[in-house]
Amino acid sequence: MGNTVVPVVKRDVNEVLSTVAGGKVFSKLDLSQAYLQLPVDDATSRLLTLNTHKGLFRVKRLPFGVSIAVAIFQKKMEEVFAGVDGVLPYLDDIYITGN
Repeated sequence: MGNTVVPVVKRDVNEVLSTVAGGKVFSKLDLSQAYLQLPVDDATSRLLTLNTHKGLFRVKRLPFGVSIAVAIFQKKMEEVFAGVDGVLPYLDDIYITGN
């Protein structure tokens, strides 16, 4: 099985500054257990099966500790907030600015 590398979106400082420019009110939301909010499909669930002393455990949600979880979650956040002015998702945080 080969390794697939999915890079995490690195924010350009100009993008960050243009998002918050002109804002008068700023807020940051920290999402609790963010990755666990995303369900995984059946094929992924099989790949992420954990072998414990109590038997096999198939995950239903994106677990912490999986190397690609950060990139998957970031991509989903980008999709959800695409086109929303003053909102900048980054990892499990959402930065918001407005007037």
